[in-house]
Amino acid sequence: MSQPIARFHHLDTLRFLFAMVIVAGHLFNFETSFPKGALAVDFFFLLSGFVLAHLLLHRPMSWIDFTVGRIARLYPLHILTLLAMTGVWLFTGDGQMPEGDSPRMLILNLGMAQTILPGGWLSFNAPSWSISVEFYANILVLYAVCRMKAWRSALVIAILIYGLLLAQYGMFDEKHTHAFGPISAGLARCIAGMLLGYFLYEVYNRFNTEQTGSSQTSFIWMSLLQAALVISITWLILLPRSVTGNMTVLILSAAMILAFTLRRGLVSDILAWPGVSWLGALSYGVYLWHSPLIYLFERLGFNIHYGTLLTGNIPTLIVYHIVLLLLSGLTYIIFEKPAKRLINQTWRNRKIKRTA
Repeated sequence: MSQPIARFHHLDTLRFLFAMVIVAGHLFNFETSFPKGALAVDFFFLLSGFVLAHLLLHRPMSWIDFTVGRIARLYPLHILTLLAMTGVWLFTGDGQMPEGDSPRMLILNLGMAQTILPGGWLSFNAPSWSISVEFYANILVLYAVCRMKAWRSALVIAILIYGLLLAQYGMFDEKHTHAFGPISAGLARCIAGMLLGYFLYEVYNRFNTEQTGSSQTSFIWMSLLQAALVISITWLILLPRSVTGNMTVLILSAAMILAFTLRRGLVSDILAWPGVSWLGALSYGVYLWHSPLIYLFERLGFNIHYGTLLTGNIPTLIVYHIVLLLLSGLTYIIFEKPAKRLINQTWRNRKIKRTA
């Protein structure tokens, strides 16, 4: 049996916090309340590249094993929330399919392929567009680059893709299904982010000087740096969108991953506390459930989708967030984990039978 590998609990908590940025942006309107909030998805891509590189370099596996593992992690909740969104539409709608949803897009959603090519649509459960591009970037690009340990090439390619996206679109944080050559801009963003995340992991791997007896001075300076990065990114997300501002958020997000992993600091220690880091387990559910819940609340007559925090219906917003967290936690325990375990165990049993 393979040995467990180290887990970055503080990064799990950061994933949850960035997922809540997406939730807030969809509740209160990105443009007026969280202008750069959509860049939280690009943080997910960076983080995915970093964490999956950690997995692949510490536990080498075949491509098919990696692919099955990604299916086990991403597909069950994607399908559950897709069915939930379709159910809400069927039982609370007016019989008309929402704009952009179609039998063709349903089939593409079933294959997690709805946004990998240009001309797609943010259909059914719209946030799942990033799950679509993440899955295919994982198995078609990241795996090969990590196996070749081409971390320098990964950085060059990431910079090239970001440069081309900037040249073509300027602010690309809201480009999902737009064309980027033969693929979607969303897939290009994902590939660039994951390759940069892999590069960050190699930097971490080479320069990690974490010691259990690290000096108090080092701890203080790292704590200040981590706090400065969190404050800076939060402040920038609230400012109007701009090419320079968007790229600054992206660069600071990459710096934050390194600052939170290279050395201990007060902020990373707080985020790694068991009482806090368990929120990271809810992040995937929060991300995929929040849109169906918004749609359901609106269909039931609760107007929570637009406005600002000050003008919104505060009691309804409180109820919405409680339901979102409870639903995310419940499905994580009774569905996500068992489904992941079942898929992985079924695949392992099949391999054993084939070699017996």
